[in-house]
Amino acid sequence: MHFNEKKMNILDKIKRKIHNLSHPELGVVLMLHRVVDSRSRIEANRELEITADFLEQTILKYRQKGYAFVNLDEVTNIIEKGKTKHKFVCFTFDDGYRDNYEIAYPIFKRYNIPFTIYVTTDFYEQKALLWWYMLEYLGVTDEEFLAYRKKIFDIKTSEIESAFREWFPGRNYSFADMVNKMSLTVAQIKELSDSGLCCIGSHTVTHPRLDKLTPEEQRDEISTSKHKLEAVVGKQVEHFAFPYGCYNTATVPILAECGYKTAVRAYGGIVRKGAELLQINRVFLR
Repeated sequence: MHFNEKKMNILDKIKRKIHNLSHPELGVVLMLHRVVDSRSRIEANRELEITADFLEQTILKYRQKGYAFVNLDEVTNIIEKGKTKHKFVCFTFDDGYRDNYEIAYPIFKRYNIPFTIYVTTDFYEQKALLWWYMLEYLGVTDEEFLAYRKKIFDIKTSEIESAFREWFPGRNYSFADMVNKMSLTVAQIKELSDSGLCCIGSHTVTHPRLDKLTPEEQRDEISTSKHKLEAVVGKQVEHFAFPYGCYNTATVPILAECGYKTAVRAYGGIVRKGAELLQINRVFLR
């Protein structure tokens, strides 16, 4: 490494330290997907899953450290104030898997801890294409999974079924059966919302990469999912999560226009003073 490169690295570290001192840590929003008894064979799917024991140990770890367990409305207030007496932790789940109700919910209820589920409406309407689990069901290897995922990220959600027919001709599989088995039901979503512990947020209609859509298509995904979920839970849906963590310059203004208070990313780390409410960082718990 040349002298100038070393100098730049040192300057970057100093800048980061100054930034962190002026933007102290407020807390952490954890991103989860599933809590399962047995984790998946495919590594990428396994990363979406934790066990009940791991979830419970995580709760106990944050409790021992003195963190406050908060919901998203409290996160909003803390970010707006820019300070908090105790660092916070907020648990959030993406997609709307049934194990969130069957396995995770009893644990949160036991400890009286709030949590959020960002629901993709195609899940409970049994139209979602869970291609990541279908690839595993069809027996692909980890390496093949990554290659297929790259292809899927380059096409629209509406094109996935025809792509699978081309990739796996003659194979017996059903996207409908898979989502029926794995997704939350309307009754479960309503019960979770009514519990007072669980906040239901939006995760679009079809779980697309928003950065691949036109602004009009993004608005339809963002607005329609909000209205559908509000009809289910009977209250305002004000919190949003970006599918795959992907969005572009058009997305945030659309979220504001549609009446969302917060939106969370799939990455970024801890939440610091000065965080933007419609681009809140999360830490992937795995």
